[in-house]
Amino acid sequence: MTAAAHAKLVHGILAECGSLPGVVLGANASGRASYMSAGGRRYRVPYGWPDSNGGGPDILAAVAPLGRLVALEVKTGKARATRRQRACHAALRAVGVAVHVVRSVEEARRALAVAAS
Repeated sequence: MTAAAHAKLVHGILAECGSLPGVVLGANASGRASYMSAGGRRYRVPYGWPDSNGGGPDILAAVAPLGRLVALEVKTGKARATRRQRACHAALRAVGVAVHVVRSVEEARRALAVAAS
């Protein structure tokens, strides 16, 4: 699948699940931004949580009633989590974050429902 299909699914999940009661969620973009100082020096600044190198989940959500943190890794087609993503998922799970790899809006809804119960 293409990056466009991935982006479409992420946006679909944000639109559909963002309106669920007791759920606050957002996209977790990551990478490195480039900028130049007034003196002409170039900088690359990492952004994204918890990993600016592409290992962080695509969507982060807080779910009522306890504010449970849920990380959603969105995959399309036959794509699988990378080694870096799996390491990030393991680290998040080790501190109690619910991590789910989802391939549809319905799978994302189910993951959020589990966190709410």
